[in-house]
Amino acid sequence: MTAPDDAVENARWFEDFHRDRAARLERHLRALLEMDDPQCRYDHNGRCQAHYVESPCRVAAARSELGDDGGDD
Repeated sequence: MTAPDDAVENARWFEDFHRDRAARLERHLRALLEMDDPQCRYDHNGRCQAHYVESPCRVAAARSELGDDGGDD
């Protein structure tokens, strides 16, 4: 069994690790979205012709999750 101080330290490490990982993943995702610039264009079957995926477009979902509508600043 670990001492209380060890448990607190482990919890801090765990939280820091995941916060840092989430920040790295967000940076990488934003970089990928910058490379893939076109706006979604859905066909009559609901497939995004710009990104070749079904609705909802994964690129649009990622932009929405990051708070970026993909429009010009």
